[in-house]
Amino acid sequence: FENFSGFTSKSLDQIHDRLQKLVSQLEIHGVSLSQEDANLKFLHSLPSE
Repeated sequence: FENFSGFTSKSLDQIHDRLQKLVSQLEIHGVSLSQEDANLKFLHSLPSE
């Protein structure tokens, strides 16, 4: 999760889907993240223009 980043060739939907899958896997393994943490990770992972 800490190393998650978006790729410039990926769409916003693809980046979001990847992050959601990662968050779901973490929850399965007992790691709980706040919605704010997930949102911030998504925003920080977006490629800069």
